[in-house]
Amino acid sequence: MARRNDSEKGAALVLVLGIIAVMSSMAVFSFESLSRLIALSGAKTHESQSHHYALGAEMLAINVGRQLVRDRMPLQILISEGKNRFQQNLDGAQLVGELRDATNCFNLAGLVSGSYAKGWTANMAAVEQFSRLLRAYGLGSQAALAISSALADWQDSDAKPLPLGAESDFYADRAPAYQAPNAPMSSVWEMRLVRDVTPQLMKQLGELICADAVVLNSFININTLSERHAPLLAALLGPTVNENEMRGLIADRPKQGFTDMTRFWEHPALAYRDLAGVRKSFFATYPRRLNVMIDVELAGVKNRMKSDIHFYPNGTYTIISRHFGDM
Repeated sequence: MARRNDSEKGAALVLVLGIIAVMSSMAVFSFESLSRLIALSGAKTHESQSHHYALGAEMLAINVGRQLVRDRMPLQILISEGKNRFQQNLDGAQLVGELRDATNCFNLAGLVSGSYAKGWTANMAAVEQFSRLLRAYGLGSQAALAISSALADWQDSDAKPLPLGAESDFYADRAPAYQAPNAPMSSVWEMRLVRDVTPQLMKQLGELICADAVVLNSFININTLSERHAPLLAALLGPTVNENEMRGLIADRPKQGFTDMTRFWEHPALAYRDLAGVRKSFFATYPRRLNVMIDVELAGVKNRMKSDIHFYPNGTYTIISRHFGDM
């Protein structure tokens, strides 16, 4: 009987020791998990703080942009003085920001006109403009018109394709199948889903295209045009001007930029040309769309914020897009 009790006591002791061992392992695991959670929470706190710093810096950039637009001030004056960039240390955070002109691009959303309440229709004038831009990059007339029409069909409200265009019926045969959104594009990357558009074409067009569903127009800031914008300028101004003439116009721009639009329109490359249908109000000496890039480093956490902001002539603005990501 004594042996049995001793055996039972031994088994119980082994069981208790086993439980203690398991509990000890769980405690170690719990403490390690808690440490990782605390570290992660700290990192998340720093990330959240860096976002707030970036948003504060964005507001400063917006105030600069509003002043540029209200005063019709050429952005290149700020650039030449280095005032489009800033660097600041604030409560242990390092902020580096830059203000860039993002005005000079073809707005893909402008291939339609209308409203969400009344629906969207193809803007045939813009379709022809974009076709001219595509032809400047080596596409044949029919291929250029087909892509331009498909982009308009992608965004217009009806289900009837334009000649050479493509509506949802075409995309229904894809694998996987999808349909046209029938609304203005809010991102250039939507273009990848449209018939005949290739990554190579998008790379060629680069920053000459944008998507602003807030304001369905393509604006030009004549004072920040560079040689690479010559095809875009020629496409928007119509068939009576050519790319080489636009390069000459851009090269002839005064060092501090045009102070008003009169000298621009009177330039020999444009004077006496038939510019019927050209909306001259879409051309200006100051920016209408700005890109704000802000880098924030806080406690070893690095974040970058990019914002695209559209400014109206009265200085009000709309944030088109805002993205946070690692530097």
